[in-house]
Amino acid sequence: MHLFAVLFFALTLVCTLALPVSDVDWKYSVGWNGVTSDLSVLGVLVTPDGSPDNKGTPGGVYFCTDINWKGSCAYTLLPLNQCVTIETFLQDKISSVGPDPGADCAAWSNTSCDGTPSWGFNYPGDPTGGLQTDNPWNDRVKSIQCVAT
Repeated sequence: MHLFAVLFFALTLVCTLALPVSDVDWKYSVGWNGVTSDLSVLGVLVTPDGSPDNKGTPGGVYFCTDINWKGSCAYTLLPLNQCVTIETFLQDKISSVGPDPGADCAAWSNTSCDGTPSWGFNYPGDPTGGLQTDNPWNDRVKSIQCVAT
């Protein structure tokens, strides 16, 4: 019986060490269901990327309608270097924003990314709505643009 226990332990250890190591996507820890939504869930593209040598790749952004990654949440891929106007039904309702690694996002309280951004987000994001700051963004975001870092 002792030999069986030793063999079982050794086999378990070998199998465990042979398993591939994978990073768990941070969004799962806050309740993401693994679904990537179409960009239209968040908004519509309003500014084309006019720079042919700076096309970028889509950047993932997780957002929720309540603070602390609560409420209605979705994950979508935003084109880098392009302004996205938040859909009317979500304007002034976003309270948690989390870009994936590799991109930083800026947000505005207007619908066209005009002027200086009002807020900035980088990985792993901000679930607070900025409520403890002098410039809270909770329920005020109308447009967003992400750039590669």
